[in-house]
Amino acid sequence: MIFLFGLNYFKSKILSSIVIFALGILLLYTTPRLINFFNNEPLSIFLVILSSFYLLKSFEGRTRQILIIGVVFGLLILTKAQFLMITPIVVLAIFVKTRSFKKALIIVSTVLVVITPWLIRNKLIFGKPAIASRGNTVFAARICTVVEHEPGEVKYMFYAFTHPKLRPYIEKITAVKESDFNEGGYGQRFNREHGFDMASEIVRSTQFKGDILARSSGDYKSAIQLRVKGAVIGENIEQGKFKFLDYFHINAENIFRYTYLLPLYFWRGLCFSSFPVIALLLMLSQFLIVMTKLRGIVIISLSSHVFHLMFTHNIVRYHIVEFGIMLFCFVYFLDNLIDYLRNNLFLGKKHQNSFISKGMN
Repeated sequence: MIFLFGLNYFKSKILSSIVIFALGILLLYTTPRLINFFNNEPLSIFLVILSSFYLLKSFEGRTRQILIIGVVFGLLILTKAQFLMITPIVVLAIFVKTRSFKKALIIVSTVLVVITPWLIRNKLIFGKPAIASRGNTVFAARICTVVEHEPGEVKYMFYAFTHPKLRPYIEKITAVKESDFNEGGYGQRFNREHGFDMASEIVRSTQFKGDILARSSGDYKSAIQLRVKGAVIGENIEQGKFKFLDYFHINAENIFRYTYLLPLYFWRGLCFSSFPVIALLLMLSQFLIVMTKLRGIVIISLSSHVFHLMFTHNIVRYHIVEFGIMLFCFVYFLDNLIDYLRNNLFLGKKHQNSFISKGMN
């Protein structure tokens, strides 16, 4: 997909193609969960690339692509329900760029046509016109960690939220050890967070007896780990046993806790595969692309990123859907850097030597 849509934006097309292919194989091969598990991430990557490039084309004045954006984005919503929440951002972006209510309405109408049959189906079978049903569970798992952690546990969260290959460096700073996450350890409430399955070397997490009991009985009070406790609370909310505000209260203290943990959750979502530094550069490149004329290509992926940062436990797997866009952005900057060096250093030096030679003659 990147070869098909993206090469026109690169100056060194052959080199860019090689880098895209090599990095894509390297990172995906060392993220076996994407290949060996039946999940919707690979399809989501494809649809994010497709919808993002068509959105970029609409930003470039090719507004005939609006209908295609609506269809593809509707399919993306059916694949990953999170994108339903960022539909208003996509519609607003189209309107701001085109100044056309008609085009914005086409997007909304097309998306509704695509997703409505599934909503009707879920209403008839489950009684709720929803794309998916785990929203409360995921959000509760995040909020429970925010509300119930102790200040002294932040360093354990920092360690647990770090890619396993980078944890030895964090250990030197925080003195946190792997054994701290065992049952009875200082970081036991974050054992589930400590697990990592987005690289070739998997770090397993453990459910303690209290967690297993909480899962089976629905009694969140018996859970030891905060994420498990939050998930059980969320399941109870999904089942209508009580409301969200019965457990989680909006007050100044909780808002403060939520706010100061945001950098940790941002850090958590950055690295995947067995090459965390490369993955980190790829992830950050899509933030930098906002400062260029190609900013339209990251509206969907960055909106998804911010959504998870704000409302979920922001595990790395959620951001793998941005992989294709990350790869494009990284190679775009690399391509421009190579072009700059070639024109200003190598060719510039060649012209300078030529000028000196002429002067000597």
